[in-house]
Amino acid sequence: MSAVDPAPAPSRRESSFTCPFCSAALPDGRALDGHLAAAHVGARPFLLLDGREPSPDEAVRAWRGDGRAVLFNSTAATCAVDDDAAAPVDGPALATLLRTHPRATLRVVLSNRFDHRAEPVITAYRLRVAVPSAAELATVDAHFVRHLGKASPGIGDVDAFVRDAALGVARDYADGLAAYVRGVLCKDKDERTGIRPPYGDYKQCYNRALQLLAPFDRPLPSLLCSLMRFALNDFSRAAALSRFPHLDEANRRLAPLAGAAGPPVPAAPAAGGRKHVDVCPVDMGVDLVLRMAQQLGDAARWAPIVAETARSVAHQRALEPLDRVKILAVWADTALRLGAAATAAEPLHELEGNHPFGAWAAARLSEMST
Repeated sequence: MSAVDPAPAPSRRESSFTCPFCSAALPDGRALDGHLAAAHVGARPFLLLDGREPSPDEAVRAWRGDGRAVLFNSTAATCAVDDDAAAPVDGPALATLLRTHPRATLRVVLSNRFDHRAEPVITAYRLRVAVPSAAELATVDAHFVRHLGKASPGIGDVDAFVRDAALGVARDYADGLAAYVRGVLCKDKDERTGIRPPYGDYKQCYNRALQLLAPFDRPLPSLLCSLMRFALNDFSRAAALSRFPHLDEANRRLAPLAGAAGPPVPAAPAAGGRKHVDVCPVDMGVDLVLRMAQQLGDAARWAPIVAETARSVAHQRALEPLDRVKILAVWADTALRLGAAATAAEPLHELEGNHPFGAWAAARLSEMST
């Protein structure tokens, strides 16, 4: 009886999980997924217009002369203006198209061919540009001054302004101006103006107004944006002059305490050359801060009555927290400037942990304890 040869050992089966891009062999599907995610990811291309990504179908109501368009993760980009054929475009060229086509539809397509063996990742935007002309904006400004350019407007004045001005392509501009005044009225809570409980969130009104007005390079929206950023304790752009002397002086004092740059000191105006004109209302909290900043900034020496005045203002129950920290910062800074370090400790302790002056307060307290 002959011996039976043993069966040969089965050969090792080659892995069928091979990367389609680099031909790397992977032991299983999970390993292949991990390899693709780590080595062959295709990032989504995207566009930023003045630091913000537009929606896929965006209405562009304003575009500054120095506006910036920046493309990210894009290996190719095209833009078609209205019914014209698409043409290659980069960021600066797209910014120019937005500036030179105030009434047009721009179809922008970005692609990222992250690997020549793969289909590119595509992102498309439809930019419906309807930028109001200087004359249309000037008409809205005139309506604003007529209805709202006074110290004490009411809700009825806001409604009348919107009826007259929020028309056509300048509607967003007018809505932004109206949102600012609504924010003032919500913050002041004076029911004689027609505002009623619940008064609404003034910060929401201010943020909406900032979003709508910031793109317009004009004196009125620039002033309102400066006032709203000050109210919201945003000193990131305080270095720009607002042309409102009391606001610029307050920013010069407070912005450095928040780690930002304040505006430069302007040249002295010619004698008789400065005239006060009511252009817009200012909320009473900001008005109080500006007055305190001026009063304490003019103080030539320290006295207990200065601390008592600052303390009584800072601890008013009706004062908004964002304004309270500004009062505390002005109080502490004035006391330190005039050599009353012991008195400065009180507002400095209250400022610890409070944005945006907490770091400055902690540093000053540390210096005083050494």
